[in-house]
Amino acid sequence: MLLKNNRLLQIRIVLLKQFYPFYKLNINERGEIMNSLVNKILFRDYLKNRILISTLFIISIFEYLLIILLNNISNNDYGYTIALTKYILALTLMLFVFLAIYVNMFLIEDSQFQLSVLMVNGKSSYSLTKQIMRRYLMILFIITCLGSLVGYLFIGFVLNGNVGNVIFINNSDFLNSVYLVFLLFLLKCIYIFMINVGKLRNIRFKLISYLNNISRKENKVGYFSSFIVEKETKKFPYVKVICLILLFMVFFGAFNLICTVQLEYLNFFIGMMGVIISFILITRILIPILFDFFHKHLLKSKIWIIAYNDFISLYQNILSLIAMIVTIIPIFLYLIFISNEDPKIIYIICYFVTIVSLIMCCFFKYYVYFNGKKKQIITLNSIGYTFKDIYRIQIRELFLMFVLLYFLPTVIYIIMILKINITILEMVLLLIYVVPLAILYIFNKILIKNKMREVIENEQQFNRSE
Repeated sequence: MLLKNNRLLQIRIVLLKQFYPFYKLNINERGEIMNSLVNKILFRDYLKNRILISTLFIISIFEYLLIILLNNISNNDYGYTIALTKYILALTLMLFVFLAIYVNMFLIEDSQFQLSVLMVNGKSSYSLTKQIMRRYLMILFIITCLGSLVGYLFIGFVLNGNVGNVIFINNSDFLNSVYLVFLLFLLKCIYIFMINVGKLRNIRFKLISYLNNISRKENKVGYFSSFIVEKETKKFPYVKVICLILLFMVFFGAFNLICTVQLEYLNFFIGMMGVIISFILITRILIPILFDFFHKHLLKSKIWIIAYNDFISLYQNILSLIAMIVTIIPIFLYLIFISNEDPKIIYIICYFVTIVSLIMCCFFKYYVYFNGKKKQIITLNSIGYTFKDIYRIQIRELFLMFVLLYFLPTVIYIIMILKINITILEMVLLLIYVVPLAILYIFNKILIKNKMREVIENEQQFNRSE
């Protein structure tokens, strides 16, 4: 504890020397400067701001559309499927609420070091939370209003008040829809406040770690790749291997079930969920073990050794989004394939808007993640890696991630279409998933190249100035 306090005192002294004129100001002037610094820290990156606003705007439009559908679905007779359709709409709507909250978490994660510096200079976690809430919720409120307006105009003028002759929109439902929109907005406010308080208190609790950029997870040397370590210190991962064997048994058992059972049966859905859950757990355990097992071979390639290691880090950072994508997409495909003609259009709408929203969140998350790789890019460039080599590392990391995203939904889709008579609609469903992901891949490649060029050029200019 004494060591920690001494370290904080040293940091304060360094900052005091560096920003001495700042400390000569009175309390009010200092507070104004600190508040402006918070805004610059969180919203300093114009490209990130554009991605943030675009993501929230699209989510808000889709929220309004789903609320309209949910309000008007009672006016239509689907028979026994009306309850299921309402549940699907409600769950999709709650997913969008979660994504809006999730985006806020990315902002905090991207500015942990800067926020810890402000805390060292006297800014409390509560005051930071209030300021972040004011700025972020103001943006969210404006975007929610604009998104609802665009959604209303889209339904009124583009869809002409109806969705595939299934749902008819009444103007009288507008007030109810607005009421639900702002009810969801208040729900977001509460959860965002709770999350921000928890994250900022965690930053204050682990202040030294964030200031020194120390990783909170200690990576242990693997058993297979630890040829440098003494044999006495090596431990075979018995638990992980046993879990992998059991998970593979579940995976292949469930996979065999969905291959043999008819699509309309409940056993198919149970088997599909078994495949999805076991696949996620297998990849979480298997990907690090494969790096450990093939470590000697990876060392022979200066590109793949870093690319695969970065892929592990990317997978851990984006695991929650991967899990949502590989779970939600097959479920929507299943519902569309087994549904009657009337509610099918609603499931397709939910399927489309969910894919677009998740992909926008993936792009924003990857942007935040790649911002943290500036130090690695500078290090690789300084030790002799060319721009082309570093670019190949990032592209291979990204390629492995997209292989993971494409694999399971595509396999389940192929199994489904083999069990039914294929129509144009069923063929389009895969394109709705494949095309946005391909666009995301292209945008990420452009982002990588531009950010790498910016980082390397800035480093070269800094070195010349010395």
